[in-house]
Amino acid sequence: MKCQLIFICILAFCTPSVLKAQKCYDYACNIDKARTALNQKNFKEALAYAKAAKAYPNANVSEADILIYEIFERIEAQKKIAEDATKLAKSEAEKAYLEKIKAEEA
Repeated sequence: MKCQLIFICILAFCTPSVLKAQKCYDYACNIDKARTALNQKNFKEALAYAKAAKAYPNANVSEADILIYEIFERIEAQKKIAEDATKLAKSEAEKAYLEKIKAEEA
């Protein structure tokens, strides 16, 4: 009975990590995981899977290259969105500061 309980406990703690750490051993699996990671905005993982897919002998290199290019485009888009948000926040803060100064002068 103790052995079964210990086995169940070990299985309960290890199963999520085992399921998460499944590796791909072919091109299609890596490309699918890369696209899934890209859709989840996990760019580092997406790039790793896309590069791994490109390394297989039966790889569709042009498809993998297109996916890698798309990953970098999305990274740049995210950077631009962040920069625009920062600029907007700065301009809003400057407007609020100028309004505060005008209100104090009046």
